[in-house]
Amino acid sequence: MITVSTCAHVDAQTEKELVKSVILRYYFGEHPSSNIEVSLQDAVRLLNHVRWQHDREIALYYFGYNSGPDSSSTRAMVAAYVKHANFIVVDWSQVTNQHYAVAVALVEAVARAVAAAVDALVNQGADVSHVIGHSLGAHVAGATARSVHRRVQNVIALDPAGPLFYSEALPGEQCTAAVGLNDARCVLALHTCMDVLGAPVATGHVDFFPGGGHAPQPGCRVWNTSLPSFACSHERAVQLWAEAVVRPSALVGRRCGSWGDFVAGRCNANPTALLGKCGNLTGDFFLETNVAAPFGRSLVGATVS
Repeated sequence: MITVSTCAHVDAQTEKELVKSVILRYYFGEHPSSNIEVSLQDAVRLLNHVRWQHDREIALYYFGYNSGPDSSSTRAMVAAYVKHANFIVVDWSQVTNQHYAVAVALVEAVARAVAAAVDALVNQGADVSHVIGHSLGAHVAGATARSVHRRVQNVIALDPAGPLFYSEALPGEQCTAAVGLNDARCVLALHTCMDVLGAPVATGHVDFFPGGGHAPQPGCRVWNTSLPSFACSHERAVQLWAEAVVRPSALVGRRCGSWGDFVAGRCNANPTALLGKCGNLTGDFFLETNVAAPFGRSLVGATVS
């Protein structure tokens, strides 16, 4: 478990060097080598790449703490998006490999730098429709959306990180602003490891809580209080989202006031929502999932008999 409770200070030179290390990786195929990397300053070069799809929207993805562009969770996102979007992974691995408190301290600086690249793309006619982030990346996604000149349509927060973001509910300070309702027209959050690695509270216009939003998620096991013990549940948010992109009707949530009311069947008459769609619905949506992929149970997962 991450037990850090104090914010870090990063000197200006270190911040400059780490932010400068951030690059964009555009994927034009599922194979790990099917990508092109550019610096943030050269973002508009992507628009001239032979494989760039000018009729597609851009989906921008931030992986989480201690993850990377070649991790299994990032590969799952690439596979889900590459056939219907211009999918760009923000490689900020030199930041996410720092001490957690240092990475948190750099969230806003990284977001501002990437936002400048997004503005350059938008100024050339590109449409950045989704900014997505997992864990610590969810907060950078929100900060990026807050920093761009043209309001982002969707921010997707996949089990947004808890430590050092929610001092009122978790031990430690609040070091920087968390992803929230004002970051985009629609902020959708998916919670799978609340109160440990994930946020302790709902964070979006629409929040989904598979398995109640807590660890262990179905098929995951918690054997002690160490970080690896909760990693399966924390990563499950990415797996569920990737599946929802590929199978849009697979994961259905039911609006409900609590997990207890949901499993008791007291919400079976309430509205449902597809994971992945904000629509006109807001609120908290609960669902049951399978222990392994495919995780989605369609409407069955949102109905308790």
